[in-house]
Amino acid sequence: MTPAGTMANDLTSKEGKIRDLRNKIKKNGYSGRQGFERVWYRNALFYEGIQWISWFNSKKRWDKANIKNYIPKPVTNKIRPTSNSIISLFTQKEVRYKILPGDQTEEAIATAEVAESITDVLDKESGWDLGRKACASWGVITGNAFAYNYYDNAPDFGSTEVPMESCKQCKQVLGPDEIVKSSGGCPNCGGTDFEQATENGMVVTAEYPKGRLTTQILSPFNVYFNNELQFFQSLRQVVVSFSKPLEDLKRKYPDQKDKIKGVPDFTQEVLSEYYLTSLAYVNGANFSGFNTSPASSETSDKIEKAVVDIVFSFPTDDFNDGLYAVMIGDLVVESGELWSKTVEGEYYLPLSHFGAQYSPGKVWHSTPIDDLIQKQIQRNRFESLIELNIMRMGSADWTIPNGSNADRPTGEPGQIITYNPVGASGAKPEKVPGTGPHPSAVQMLQQIDKDFEELGGIFDILKGQIPKGLKAASGLKLLAERGFSRHMALINNWEDFNKSVKFQQLEIARQHFTEGRKKMLQDKLGVWEAKEFSKEDLRGKINVDVEAGSSYPRSQAAENALVLDLKEQGMIDVSDPHIHALVMQRLGQTDLSKFSDVDVKDAMREWKEFKDSIDEAMQHLNDPDLDAQFKTRFREDVDNHLIHYAEHVNIAKSPEFFELPKVVQEAWLKHLQLHKLVIMKAQAGAKPAPQGNPGPAAPPERRIDTQAAKAP
Repeated sequence: MTPAGTMANDLTSKEGKIRDLRNKIKKNGYSGRQGFERVWYRNALFYEGIQWISWFNSKKRWDKANIKNYIPKPVTNKIRPTSNSIISLFTQKEVRYKILPGDQTEEAIATAEVAESITDVLDKESGWDLGRKACASWGVITGNAFAYNYYDNAPDFGSTEVPMESCKQCKQVLGPDEIVKSSGGCPNCGGTDFEQATENGMVVTAEYPKGRLTTQILSPFNVYFNNELQFFQSLRQVVVSFSKPLEDLKRKYPDQKDKIKGVPDFTQEVLSEYYLTSLAYVNGANFSGFNTSPASSETSDKIEKAVVDIVFSFPTDDFNDGLYAVMIGDLVVESGELWSKTVEGEYYLPLSHFGAQYSPGKVWHSTPIDDLIQKQIQRNRFESLIELNIMRMGSADWTIPNGSNADRPTGEPGQIITYNPVGASGAKPEKVPGTGPHPSAVQMLQQIDKDFEELGGIFDILKGQIPKGLKAASGLKLLAERGFSRHMALINNWEDFNKSVKFQQLEIARQHFTEGRKKMLQDKLGVWEAKEFSKEDLRGKINVDVEAGSSYPRSQAAENALVLDLKEQGMIDVSDPHIHALVMQRLGQTDLSKFSDVDVKDAMREWKEFKDSIDEAMQHLNDPDLDAQFKTRFREDVDNHLIHYAEHVNIAKSPEFFELPKVVQEAWLKHLQLHKLVIMKAQAGAKPAPQGNPGPAAPPERRIDTQAAKAP
């Protein structure tokens, strides 16, 4: 929770102003948003299957609806599967980032290359690789979710020795965090030239916590700001609020543990926190309105907690360098300048907002689930009506005339009823068959289910189901676009949100990654190599973007049907080995075409051996058999020629290949042709002719035969 370096500029003398600012932001944030919170909590309850509820204005809470006990309360929860389907639409594909140089300098280009290669490292360290799913769930169910990015300097992550810098102008010894805070200059004299600090010939170091990049997922209940603004990017002040166990807070702030007070129970005065806390315990079995909380749980002891408020503010008259402060209740436990600045010195709030559907005039976004709630209520009512009708009218009844002296029907199977009519009115008992629900009620249920699909935008094509009788590629594309179009704005918002998260993570890494991070890379030969990087590799100016449409959903069944339909129409030539390999990859059936990692590695190993032989071969430029000096191998019965050819063609198109001498390129292309000849003859049904004349004692691996390469 504590970013690096936040205590360097303590603002203890301004605690009163910090408290006033916190109260002002929370008051403005809470004012008028009770209606939003009510909808968010209702949506979460419906997702859990708690749907026979009502809002009671007198109690200001959701509670069980006042319905007679004999009335059935069935729930066929359509909200959960529809929500999950929408979530999977934009989370099934990871967003692909494009890190571009901010200018034409070599430093910026190198920084962009490093940054783009380490996005997965940042995801794993920060927890974003797991947190994105939680964020997507909050976004779809409530319409809003937040990611709070910071550098956690908790002692749990250990410490490391960091070399200090010395200002060449004033000789001030500074830590890397102090230089970053001063926008790359000396805070004492303003100088920008530094050298490694030494004393008696030894490098001066200081112990710094290793820390860890962290991305904390926040719900809309956790964040307060001015509700009258239309866009989150316009915010200049925000408060992040959440509860933590009192014990943990006292352990984190031992110097102030006697002043830290807890809140034993969350009541209507802190309704936002109650809503959030109760969701950890609520389910269909234990929901009891406002009393659903840890304190009321039969299996949980009372947990004493305290509310933590983190205040962020851009520079103001009271806080010239911005403000970052942590408060527990009214106690300020941390304060300092706003630490979230780019390397170029521009401030930003370390929060990213994901909104599902923009609503005009509001920061708070809506969600497709809002429209489905009323349909779910309608469905529950009709299902209850049908069940009640069956309970009342579905069973057969007996009419027993007066004076029949009949046995009392028990409903037991095979019961024999005897009767003895007495008097003129006596008659035998008659069984009256039951009547089922009216067909219109069942038809109404079916119509509601269709409405769910229409409103939720979840069609067969998005579920991976191909509509019967539809095979044309154009028809499949049309249906897919129809389904995706309903959620295009949501998917675009998700990509923009990921872009913001990655931008902030990289900015934090550029400031605080003094300890090197490692990434294991595997080349096509299967060799693993550890690459290390730190903030020194991220000094250049960069721009963060995402590949447009990279997270657009894909239905594998629809994609497969499209590829096969294009093949039938002759638009894909699978006789081309490269195209054939790509098609099998797209279909996910590379094993059927013997397109395996072993063969790819073998082809790339051959390329490595070829490159390793270049220097020696170039010493024999005047040799009439120059091609034989390049180390290549050609094995008709061993090589997977389709894969070798495809990989060798890719190599021949690479920038690395074009930098080679012309004579080297020609030698490689001749070898490539050997594989092509075998493929062409195999497709023609002819047995490949022997290549060259290796002689009786020739080894399995041999050098290329230039004459064979020239064969027609």
